[in-house]
Amino acid sequence: MTRSILVPLDGSRLAEAALPQALLLARALGASIALLHVVEKASPRRVHGDIHLRTADEAESYLASTEERLVREGATASRHVHQGPAKRVAESIASHLLEIPYDYVVLCTHGSGGPGRALMGSVGQRVLAGASVPVLMVRPSEEPLAAAARYGTIMVALETGHTDSLPVAAELARACSARLHLLVVIPTYATRRGGLRAVGRFLPGATLESLDQETEAVELYLAERRRELEAGGLTVTAQAARGDPGTVILEGARWIAPDLTVMATHGHRGLGAFWHGSVASEVCARCERPVLLVPVAGR
Repeated sequence: MTRSILVPLDGSRLAEAALPQALLLARALGASIALLHVVEKASPRRVHGDIHLRTADEAESYLASTEERLVREGATASRHVHQGPAKRVAESIASHLLEIPYDYVVLCTHGSGGPGRALMGSVGQRVLAGASVPVLMVRPSEEPLAAAARYGTIMVALETGHTDSLPVAAELARACSARLHLLVVIPTYATRRGGLRAVGRFLPGATLESLDQETEAVELYLAERRRELEAGGLTVTAQAARGDPGTVILEGARWIAPDLTVMATHGHRGLGAFWHGSVASEVCARCERPVLLVPVAGR
């Protein structure tokens, strides 16, 4: 049962772009929204073109006003200001799992360091890299708070060995009466990444045969998952595709036009591990629609 959705805010309009999606999740799951501001040590006067919240009193007033807006939209909301200037904002956000039990974090993706740096500065990157709950990444938007509606189609980019994202996506699909589209990407000979590509160069015949066998296994896997989900009353389509995983997922997002893309992330092994060579980071940086990243358990 979902208890709470955490929304860290810094006072900027860009950060507030996370609120419509947080409201959508709260409505669908019957959850409350917990607004959080962490007072930074030696914080800048302005952030993303807006006045930065620099004191606990400023933050309390701002969060109270934001809480009132959410309540007017029918949400149950609370607010919390981290007292005492913090040196590491991301770590403070993560530590609030003990103070404010939450099941999702919603963050706006923004920044000025190029596509690969498109999270909420280094703070957002570190929250994502260390999160133990699903993190919903939202693109900046000028839509008003009341614009949040529902998820009609949810695309799940699956790894056959890691199904952590599927129960989360299924829960949301049931709550929103949404259609699920399951997608598994099998790399081609030319698009295998890292060490697998090096092996393919030395054993091309064996690599091609292995990929063909993997395709058959994936199709069986998808058929089983589809039957299970349909037995639970969901509307499901499934697709096995070949190519570069990041590219195919992004193409799927454009072709299927899902309201939400759900995928697993292995980003708990540090910031560098997430941002270098990660399919999840590529999709987050380039996808125009919200992406929900579910941490793989036991990493």
